[in-house]
Amino acid sequence: MKSSRRPAAIVAAAVLLSLTLGGCSLVNDAGQVFGVVAADAEKQRKLADVVSALERIEGVESASSDFTSDGPSGDEAQLQVTVNAASTKDQAWEIATVTHEAFTSVELANAVPLLTLRIAGDTNSMLTRSYFGYSDEQFAEDFAYWRAAETATGTQLSMALTPAAITGTYDRTFSAPEQADAGRTAELIIENVEALNAVHDETQNPTIWEFAGMRSYPHLPPADLVQLLDGIRGTIPLIDFSAVPENPAPDFEYPEGVLLMWNKPQLDKPALAEILISHREYREADWENALLAAAQATPVSNLNVRYAAGEQQFQLHTSTCKGTVNESSDDQKFFEAVLATGAEFLDGAGPGACVPER
Repeated sequence: MKSSRRPAAIVAAAVLLSLTLGGCSLVNDAGQVFGVVAADAEKQRKLADVVSALERIEGVESASSDFTSDGPSGDEAQLQVTVNAASTKDQAWEIATVTHEAFTSVELANAVPLLTLRIAGDTNSMLTRSYFGYSDEQFAEDFAYWRAAETATGTQLSMALTPAAITGTYDRTFSAPEQADAGRTAELIIENVEALNAVHDETQNPTIWEFAGMRSYPHLPPADLVQLLDGIRGTIPLIDFSAVPENPAPDFEYPEGVLLMWNKPQLDKPALAEILISHREYREADWENALLAAAQATPVSNLNVRYAAGEQQFQLHTSTCKGTVNESSDDQKFFEAVLATGAEFLDGAGPGACVPER
């Protein structure tokens, strides 16, 4: 009995010493310390119970949890689940029910939640969920869509379910997994975009598609724009921002290449579409490739083409602008150079970027 009490005595002595040196009240502050420890233990016990419940679900290969009380936003509670490749929508529904109950429980309601779901034997595919304000059925539908999208494109994908900044509910974001070849993943998205568009999506949720060479919202870009990107990448590589650090150094060399941006945050408003060709400096060979890319874009309406070369920018729009045109002398030079290639523009095309009426 004496030996079993020593650790507790040592802990109590350490707490007493720290409180005395800090000039704190022994009774009140010691109670607070042990209260925090007890509360954390309750949260960890809750997570352990949830792990046991998850492991009893058919199709779940393994489950684990992590808890920290000193994360950037305070308490952080995480659940990791690995399911077999044949797991169904119904099994995903069960996982959602268990994890939703956990993260909305008294013990974990104030913790920052995160569910990470992986496929057994698959090193890259990953689904993460950090927003739990929607139904378990919707999660199951998102799970089914994620797995069907991977099948349609023949590649492993990362899908994140996060609070939405615009809609007030949540967003889905598809991207290349961290350990995957980002360029190859993007190529497979482009090559299989028709099959991807044909995948049934029960939720019709706003989706961010963020890959090398492509950023779009709330769904995939129109087919003619994806075909255009496919043609341009033959001479200009898809730009890949996946290796850009969170806080780049002043001398960091940003990647170069082509990027298709398509954005339609409001269904009753025109989409914003742009082909951006970005290089760190002006080079004659890049200028020629930019002209060829712009010439390829001339049959596509309602599109801005921008060539950014260091501190210089050259822009044109491909059809009549229903809004405001921002134009510079460099834009006029760019437009005339594209015309000189023999390209035929649609009516209303001209130098400068079109900013549609909102």
